[in-house]
Amino acid sequence: MKATPTAKACTAVVAAVAATLAFATPASAISRVTPQSTCDGRSDFWAMWNSSKLCFANAGTMSIAVYGVNLSRSGHNSGYLGYNQQGQGYVTYFGYDAQKGFLGAIITQITIY
Repeated sequence: MKATPTAKACTAVVAAVAATLAFATPASAISRVTPQSTCDGRSDFWAMWNSSKLCFANAGTMSIAVYGVNLSRSGHNSGYLGYNQQGQGYVTYFGYDAQKGFLGAIITQITIY
């Protein structure tokens, strides 16, 4: 049985989407910047504040659990934060050098591009 032109086109589209998704996912090379003194006075790292300042660098995705976050700034990066606030789960995008305030959120995931 011969494949119809429509079936061939659909197969090509599915293959192209699968290839795009396979390469669009960031690697998990993201890391927390330590020691803390490395983070101080720097504006290029992704930072978040609770009772202290925590910084992250490098592209990738990482599951984290940072409690009581009141502010996050993307620095010289863009990406997403996954968080829980008042029992609800959210995801929010940050552009280059963007800042967002929270009300004691629990940050559960960070993705840096």
